[in-house]
Amino acid sequence: MASSSIPADARVARGAKAGRAQAPTWQRTIESCLRPLASLKLTVALFAMAIGLVFIGTLAQAEEGIWTVMRDYFRSFVVIVPFQVLFPRAWFPNWQHVAGVFPFPGGLSIGTLMALNLLSAHSVRFKLQSRGQRLLIGLVVVLVGIALTGLVIVSSQNHDGLQGAPPITYATLRILVQLSIAGVFAGTFVAAMRATTEFKLERSLLWSATAVFGVLAVLAFLFGGRLSDASMRILWQLIQGGLSGLVLLAGCWLVFQKRAGIVLIHAGILLLMFGELLVGRYAVEEQMAVEEGQTINYCRDIRSVELAIIDGSGAKTDDVVAIPLTEKEKATRFLNAPKIEVPFDNAPFNAKVVKFLHHSDPPRKLKAKESPLATAGSGRSLTVDKLDRHSGTDSDGMDIAAAYVQFTDKKSGEDLGTFLLSQYSLAPEQLHVGG
Repeated sequence: MASSSIPADARVARGAKAGRAQAPTWQRTIESCLRPLASLKLTVALFAMAIGLVFIGTLAQAEEGIWTVMRDYFRSFVVIVPFQVLFPRAWFPNWQHVAGVFPFPGGLSIGTLMALNLLSAHSVRFKLQSRGQRLLIGLVVVLVGIALTGLVIVSSQNHDGLQGAPPITYATLRILVQLSIAGVFAGTFVAAMRATTEFKLERSLLWSATAVFGVLAVLAFLFGGRLSDASMRILWQLIQGGLSGLVLLAGCWLVFQKRAGIVLIHAGILLLMFGELLVGRYAVEEQMAVEEGQTINYCRDIRSVELAIIDGSGAKTDDVVAIPLTEKEKATRFLNAPKIEVPFDNAPFNAKVVKFLHHSDPPRKLKAKESPLATAGSGRSLTVDKLDRHSGTDSDGMDIAAAYVQFTDKKSGEDLGTFLLSQYSLAPEQLHVGG
């Protein structure tokens, strides 16, 4: 006799297939495209490459400056790594002439793929767990949390904003923090006392939380009064970040329920990655050195070197053209290019950087049997000695660059001379072309 009963496993499998079949074609197409990007294998491979990049970049700091490593390794899409980097002088003193290079994914490539992997995984695997009014309320709470987080970030640029100082005095804030910790301790103690013996794990967690907040309460009342205003300012910043995080967690719980924590953590990771991208692209760090009684209206970037040509023939203004030699050197460092072309479109001459030294001694007089490389300017009787660049392992110091620059007439091709230029000298060199 035939039976109409169907095993439970078969019903579940059939229901899953029917659910997939009911999904729109465009949705299935998008998911099929995102699934390779959401692969856990890709996640592991990217983490392995990130660890390798951190290791290589750390070794590179033995010979190069930390900001050079940041630019070339962690803020580029592809880095060309010399094999010599893998044999640092401290570990391999007799292996200091290793030739060859190899390409490796840079920080921008790894970070971009990590962001795509994370977003794709959430699109494919993480689904909304709420519907209707609960979903709407959850989305509103998430938007409020995002707005609060943005307000805290923006106000950090202004010391008079939310992050700068609380709307109450630091003494009042200190008392409120102490009372809050004591209140949490009392709440966890009462909850632990009322917890039934059936839930052993919950009771253990509550008693552990009670012990932790009890110790914190004692420390807050014993040593809280010793906190300076600077310490209280940091505490105020942590409180603001914590409150914004709690609002976001509440919104994520309404939308994703049990997966709220991991969604919020991943969102924080994406925010950190985006913040690093903004810092790498737009942050500017400069120095202003002002002597007593001096007036200065410019700042100086100690990590970049420019070749500046100034036409002072104007009655009221000077025409200035500046070429960043540091970037030019970066582009040719692994190509063994003997000279760096420097284009000056509006000038009647061409220029070539014959020799560029990132770090050098002050110019010195030529010794016996030494021939000058400079053929014009004040450096005809001088030369410079190359020094090792300050590396990321040095505690202080900065590189002082020097360069030999050859100028030629753009029309006739006549050699106008090779000049020795050094950051030790503040006096400009004079170049006369066509009057």
